[in-house]
Amino acid sequence: MQDDGLFVAQLFVDGPFQRKGIGTKVMHRLIGEAARLNQAVRLAVVKINPALRLYERLGFQTTHEDDRKFYMKRDPDSAVST
Repeated sequence: MQDDGLFVAQLFVDGPFQRKGIGTKVMHRLIGEAARLNQAVRLAVVKINPALRLYERLGFQTTHEDDRKFYMKRDPDSAVST
């Protein structure tokens, strides 16, 4: 946990279990917990990672980037879409 919110260091869903809603469910739980604590959720995602679309759907916004990653944040009052 960072001073200004929860930080998701890594989230992996093994290949056979991808695209079954597992990552979405895990992220909804993390977002819900952060919201109860009135904290933002932050993460970094490699630019070519298809999970980027998931994070955008869940209300994460890119705060900055480098040559490899997008650094994203979701405020506790952001609307969640599925």
